[in-house]
Amino acid sequence: EHRMISIAGEPVQIFGVVDLCVAEDHRGQGHAGRLLEALEAHARECGIDALVLMADDPRLYRRHGYSLRPGPATWLRIDEHKSYGVAEESLQDLMIKPLKGELPEGPVDVLGHLF
Repeated sequence: EHRMISIAGEPVQIFGVVDLCVAEDHRGQGHAGRLLEALEAHARECGIDALVLMADDPRLYRRHGYSLRPGPATWLRIDEHKSYGVAEESLQDLMIKPLKGELPEGPVDVLGHLF
């Protein structure tokens, strides 16, 4: 998902990874890593500042240069085609991979729904 987010009040252009899935019988063969590499190459061609995702298991993403970015965040609560307002909580599973130098430190405003 291509969008802008805000980190510490600074606009950041991102690709948000919504779901990365590999069929069970094809796991462990490097397919997910190749998908991440292709996404990164495309993001760099497009001038994207960072890649962002939420990870239950961060091991794959850490191997590909993503870092956990726990801390305060703001986003829209949306579920089953209904809005539930704005959430302001700490996210513990947010991962970011900067593509253009360092990103600001501070609260993240996703400027929309979570990935």
